[in-house]
Amino acid sequence: MGEIYEKIKKFFDIAPEATTQISAVGPIDANEADNIGEEAFAVSDKTGLPGRHNGQRDAFRHAYLSCRMAQELGTDQAEKIGNIHEEYGQNPPEETVMDLNNNEVGRRLAVKGGESVDCKQSVWDALNKGELQTAPTPGAVAPKLNY
Repeated sequence: MGEIYEKIKKFFDIAPEATTQISAVGPIDANEADNIGEEAFAVSDKTGLPGRHNGQRDAFRHAYLSCRMAQELGTDQAEKIGNIHEEYGQNPPEETVMDLNNNEVGRRLAVKGGESVDCKQSVWDALNKGELQTAPTPGAVAPKLNY
């Protein structure tokens, strides 16, 4: 009974974001994005990077997720899903801007490398080159998001 309760609770916690994603990209792509999101957490957690929230691991996860979504769903769908997630998040504007920047890097890596790009390695390289933002910029203002 507890497992069912947790699933129902999770659904209602994410229902506004999920319904907006479904409306924007359709149920199949929204579901695939959710699956890729779980993959992104698993892959980023295995990196051993510090900072699951506002650190290297967080930046890696955002870029990896966006790279993988762009591969599987296309860059437009990946951008819509990422923007909806950031809009429904409860982050301060500085963190939203950081996450949007890292999402854009991930999509750019997918486009640059094509279907065969290794998102994990490409994002790792981008992190090591300083292309990912690993801390919020004080005073940054989040843009109006389109989806």
